[in-house]
Amino acid sequence: MTRPDLTEWSDYRLAGWFKEPGCINEWNFDNDLMGGADMTLYGKWEQVKFHISFIGNGGFSDDGWESWEVRTEPNGILAPENIKPDPEWEGYVFTGWYTNQTGGTQVDPATQVFTADTTLYAQWTIKTYTVTFEGCDGQVPPQTVEHGGHATRPDPDPVREGYVFDNWYGSTSYGTPIDFDTYTVLSNVWLEAKFDLGEYTVTFDLNGGPDTVTPPDSQTVSYQGKVSRPDLTEPDGYRLLGWFKEPECINEWNFDNDLMGGADMTLYAKWQQVKFKITFDPNGLAWDGNTTPITLTTDENGKLDASAIPADPTDSEGRKIFTGWRLELDFSELDPVNYQFTADVTLKAGCYEVA
Repeated sequence: MTRPDLTEWSDYRLAGWFKEPGCINEWNFDNDLMGGADMTLYGKWEQVKFHISFIGNGGFSDDGWESWEVRTEPNGILAPENIKPDPEWEGYVFTGWYTNQTGGTQVDPATQVFTADTTLYAQWTIKTYTVTFEGCDGQVPPQTVEHGGHATRPDPDPVREGYVFDNWYGSTSYGTPIDFDTYTVLSNVWLEAKFDLGEYTVTFDLNGGPDTVTPPDSQTVSYQGKVSRPDLTEPDGYRLLGWFKEPECINEWNFDNDLMGGADMTLYAKWQQVKFKITFDPNGLAWDGNTTPITLTTDENGKLDASAIPADPTDSEGRKIFTGWRLELDFSELDPVNYQFTADVTLKAGCYEVA
């Protein structure tokens, strides 16, 4: 029997003619002889070129195809010119070709020997970006955000001495503040904190000063600004020595040099009494029968007007003799004409009884 003349399919090779459909026993045209009955020989085909389908699975080839198909060489290998560059998908990193849309076995089309028609799927990893928060001295750590996602608004807001936090912006030129609910991250970004200069209140406390003095109005002062010296009229008998940072009046505020800090504050007045009330108590004696004490006020040096000092009191019955004026506290005698007083005091008349 003569071997039939047959043109092979482009993707297949005729492996031989067999005596049964299952292609178990091959007919040998050189040695086998025709029997005594009609018979059928069955062709056995082997596929030598395979169809390889590439599915972008969200990505596209460099020429814009979402899917494409190529054929291998007869040895099951793809010719280099039939292998496209890796596909691209904005916001994603191509991780390779796989036999399934997710999972499966990774295949390198450049080295794989294919033995069957195959579909390969591109698989991807979403890109992540760093959102960096600037202008806050590292108080806010960076965030990692997936492509197309949203950063989380930092909580709490950053702080800066003497300033009030305004908002987060996309650049140092500020403009429109960031809306974290709608701001889409598509690359590494740097967000800038904007602070406004703080303004703080200065309160002036008379700190137990004279009742006749009205406290000065409070002031609103910017951070690192200067506080204006309050306009205050000293009451008669008192001198204002300065304004201090604490009620104990230890550290004086220097209105020329000191600068406003980053918080509200109170300045406390320090007073010096320079005129004193001196009360003369006749202490059982009298001035022409008048036993009511007499009160005088010193000058700013603590001295009494000699002409105003009352005359020595007397005893109308003549049984007591005035001996001088004595301090009420310790009964030490003093001369009110020459004495320099430093406080309000009561002087009591000293006397002795005549035997």
